[in-house]
Amino acid sequence: MNFIQCRKVVLLVLSFFCIQTTFAQKFWESKYVKVKNDGKLVYLPDEQGNIIPDFSRVGYRQNLVQIPNVPVMLTLSATGDNDEQKIQNAIDELAKIPFDSRGIRGAILLKKGEYKIPGSIRINVSGIILRGEGDET
Repeated sequence: MNFIQCRKVVLLVLSFFCIQTTFAQKFWESKYVKVKNDGKLVYLPDEQGNIIPDFSRVGYRQNLVQIPNVPVMLTLSATGDNDEQKIQNAIDELAKIPFDSRGIRGAILLKKGEYKIPGSIRINVSGIILRGEGDET
């Protein structure tokens, strides 16, 4: 076997081992989140008992049912200034309306915009929906 043929064989063998080790590498896996055979995630606690929060079921009735069609009773637009009291006043006004057979008083539609709320707003009665305009708001 001449030098060129020997060199080709060595390169071929080295390439084979490089490819084998590349495919043999294990993918990174978190020690806190595992995927079960059915595709569901399992969250494992750390040494202090903390787990990664699972927000997949956040939303109206855990996103298992369609959001009901609720009539808009009040519509607000952002002022560009402090909107906290304006929103709270609308909530308080809608709270005075009796709820329907479904337990709903109505919706307050927040038009697209940036609402500045330096404090807190409170909904102290059931049946009031705050609805934003569009997906990006």
